[in-house]
Amino acid sequence: MHGLVALVTLVALACTRPLEKPSPTRASLPSSSDAHAAVAEPSLRVEAAGESFLFHSWSFDSAATSFGIVDLAMHGSLTEALGAGGRVAINAGFFDTLGKPIGFAVSDGTVLSKYSGTMSGGVFYTAGGVAHLAASEEFDPETKVTFAMQCRPRLVVRGQANVRSDDGQRAERTALCIRDAGRTVDVIVAEPVSGTRGPSLFALGRFLAEQHHCEDALNLDGGPSTGAAYREGDASTPRVLPPRGPLRYAIVLR
Repeated sequence: MHGLVALVTLVALACTRPLEKPSPTRASLPSSSDAHAAVAEPSLRVEAAGESFLFHSWSFDSAATSFGIVDLAMHGSLTEALGAGGRVAINAGFFDTLGKPIGFAVSDGTVLSKYSGTMSGGVFYTAGGVAHLAASEEFDPETKVTFAMQCRPRLVVRGQANVRSDDGQRAERTALCIRDAGRTVDVIVAEPVSGTRGPSLFALGRFLAEQHHCEDALNLDGGPSTGAAYREGDASTPRVLPPRGPLRYAIVLR
């Protein structure tokens, strides 16, 4: 078990005490294994661009971490994807109404789904133990990479928030954040505070750039797909932030 620098990164900012996260009903869980996993409590309540949300973060050394993708085929769970050796598993990637993945996905050097030339946003990839985020339009799909995931939008580009305006859409969010010139990758999950719907892309991008100090960050997906399964320390039983809907892909960090 290597590669985990800090299970939860607490952000240094003034904030109120986290609210209790309502226990999800069994009907909202995609599988029985997630239903029986322990439900994680909120990490930190933060404020950004006039919005409040609950923020979870796990930090990894890029060179010492294995990034992989598990195909859940719209019926598997994040706890199943986490397996025996995973530290964190999160939802990843877009899919169409039939569950077919959309966008470039590479795991252990194997292409799982093709590069999309029409999807804007970015491609997060690792090569030589360093993480990178390239604009989709500038990325060469022939590049030899060990891991890649194409999504949208890029939330942070070269240290600056990249979402220019608020589109009014609030939802749970999952993202990857690059720091230390690609040597550190943070896994991000943003959840609603009770009575809200979660952050906008605008607010999350501002927070990641200005308060979490990401150099680059990519939104992976939002809404009912958002979820995570993870282990704390040497605990054998994973904790889970359960998605409200089925998933095609999960990113697993070991």
